[in-house]
Amino acid sequence: MRRLTLGLAACSLAALVGCNKSEPGGVTKPSGTTTTHGGTTTSGKASTSQSFKISAPTGASNIKQGATETYKVTLDRGSDFKDDVTLTFTAPEGAKLKVEPMTKTVKASEDKTVSVTVTADKDSPLGKHSIKVDGKPATGESTSVNFDVEVVKP
Repeated sequence: MRRLTLGLAACSLAALVGCNKSEPGGVTKPSGTTTTHGGTTTSGKASTSQSFKISAPTGASNIKQGATETYKVTLDRGSDFKDDVTLTFTAPEGAKLKVEPMTKTVKASEDKTVSVTVTADKDSPLGKHSIKVDGKPATGESTSVNFDVEVVKP
């Protein structure tokens, strides 16, 4: 019975945490266009193999006023997506958070994981703040995702 309870609790926690991924960005086709491949007709957006998503940390992680923390953001490329993607990191106005790098171009041949440091000023407002990550490919549609940081007292 204990194992069952622990198993259910673990599954519930996994469902609550979930994942923090953006909508697909990258190569798309104008609405209403069709492509025929071997007798199969598709319409609308290109397949996920021609797109990318941005994965960011889930849940709010604590950062103390005056401290610096490092976060990992991952670029998940479809198998046919070969464009460079420029990631832009934006902290909310008035949060007194410094994000470095502010922009990072991830080449198709580079590692898909980007380390981002967030520094909270000594007088950064307490509470949850969302860092926005925009991903713009060399061609195609952009996408974005947010991740939260919770500023706490030192």
